[in-house]
Amino acid sequence: MDCPCDYYNFGAPFDDKDADIILRSLPSASPGDRNSATHFRVHKLFLIKASPEFKRLLCEATQDEEPGITRDNYDKLPVLCLSEDRETLHSLLTAIYPTDVAYPRTLEAMMKTHAAAKKYSMSSALTLFRTCRTGVAPVVTTANAFRAFFLAFNRGLKEEALEAARISLSLPLTLEALGEGLCNASGPALEALWRHRIAVSPAIVEGFKTCRTEIGDLQGWILPHDKNCGASRTGLRQEHLSFFIAKVVADFSLMNIISFIEIMSSQIPFLPCPSCKDRLQLDFRRLFRCLERHVDDSIERASPDFLDL
Repeated sequence: MDCPCDYYNFGAPFDDKDADIILRSLPSASPGDRNSATHFRVHKLFLIKASPEFKRLLCEATQDEEPGITRDNYDKLPVLCLSEDRETLHSLLTAIYPTDVAYPRTLEAMMKTHAAAKKYSMSSALTLFRTCRTGVAPVVTTANAFRAFFLAFNRGLKEEALEAARISLSLPLTLEALGEGLCNASGPALEALWRHRIAVSPAIVEGFKTCRTEIGDLQGWILPHDKNCGASRTGLRQEHLSFFIAKVVADFSLMNIISFIEIMSSQIPFLPCPSCKDRLQLDFRRLFRCLERHVDDSIERASPDFLDL
């Protein structure tokens, strides 16, 4: 059962009788899978329309192949033997076939699928998968940000690497914090991550500076307290933000709405409205969104030059 010709047929919807090509995955290393490669019986038209690389492989006269791609024949059909595993090819094909999309569920699966979509120039599929990961439960989190960065960097995924690097800013760059991420870390990746941090440190400060211009004197950031109150000036000033900004510059993990409300509330004294005497409160959530937007924009502008993939 473990002979080279003992292939596993994936099944519907990739087993149509009128399929005109087979995509063969890498052999599976999972227990019980007989160490067999998987066959996806598909239609050339779908591949050609979705991928310039598959169009080149299937339509051009040249037989030059990409590394890891070879040709074979099986059951009277041409076979492209690819370097992707079964799960990656499944996700990739569901993105271009009229069927339910099989989104990758783990960090490793996501990186492999995105890398495959990039490799075959399947821009629509890559956009689809990248859009999915920004949903309610994103795959990249603070807990796995370092591991995500190294996996993305090693596969040449700049957008994913930058996202992971941004999320990891709230963590110290120490051996303890890197943890199991070190298993995937290369020298160039570690250097890129370090240079990214050097680049974004002044960018964070610059983001706060540009935000101060939009915020002004905080008068427009006070929650409505009495529609009949005609007071227009209060004792609130930009200086009330200084303490929070100084803390975030020293520890970026505090750049979140909970820390913002706690720190700002501790710094702003009881301020009665000079007209109706009601307590004045800042719209903390709107103010934080403004801060976050400016800081994120500043980080984004500074990041790409320090991550050459």
